[in-house]
Formats: sequence, structure tokens, C-alpha cells
Amino acid sequence: MRVLESAGIDVVRTYADLVTRQDIADRAEVTRQAVGNWVRGQRCGTQPFPLPTNLAAGGLWLWRDVNQWLASRGLRHDATDKPTLETLAQLDIWLSGRTSPKSAILDLRKLA
Repeated sequence: MRVLESAGIDVVRTYADLVTRQDIADRAEVTRQAVGNWVRGQRCGTQPFPLPTNLAAGGLWLWRDVNQWLASRGLRHDATDKPTLETLAQLDIWLSGRTSPKSAILDLRKLA
């Protein structure tokens, strides 16, 4: 955050890295049909696929949850850890307590 602030950008909130079925397919380098099978509980093995965080647009999943599920199955995933929704909420509370004349939105996906 200091790097952004040193460039004159004041961080005012975070965004959760929410992904669609297509996003999951692209990031995991699998077909959308494979993701559809996982979502429906098919071909998941003993670990169910994470529940969507939001039901809009056919479902939106927190990438952190999907990424951990992919890692547990030995599938392509990000090596970096992502923040939980609780951590993002705590950061937003902390950020809302700061005052600043300028504002910009911090997208944590781009800092990872």
C-alpha cells in the first residue's frame, strides 16, 4: 500500500477476487464443462466443490476457495495465498477509518 500512496494514490477499499465458471476454467486450464461438473458435484471425489459466494450470473466464487480446492486435488492453481472475505472486510473497516482528499480503489488481485 505504501507504494501506491507514494505515487499519490489513496487506497479506500478492497475487492474480493470473485470468479465465474469461465474464469475458473481459464485459470485452471480446464474446460467450462469440467467446472460445471465440479459445481454440480460430479467428478469431485470426496471433497465437494466450494459453494458460490454470490448466486448472481450463475454463481460467483471466491478465488481463494476455488484455488485451495484445486490445490487439494493436484490441479493447476495459484501458488500465492489470497485473503479471506473476513480479512477483506477487516481491511475495508481499517481503510474507512483513514481520511484522505484523494481516492482510488485497491484491487488486491493485482498486488498478489
